[in-house]
Amino acid sequence: MIYTFVTMKKQLFLTLSYVFITVNLFGQYNSVLSEGKWFKISTNKLGIYKLDYSSILSLGVAVN
Repeated sequence: MIYTFVTMKKQLFLTLSYVFITVNLFGQYNSVLSEGKWFKISTNKLGIYKLDYSSILSLGVAVN
């Protein structure tokens, strides 16, 4: 009984180790968000705001 528990525990550890190593080796290294220009827009009022195309142009952001 104790032997099977130890064996199961070891197998679980090896499986989890394999998953973590595989994810780190074959994971995505570059984010699509790392490219391009980013702008931070702040406001001093509370609420939710919608920025449409014309609003962004009026702020002086060059939209391609």
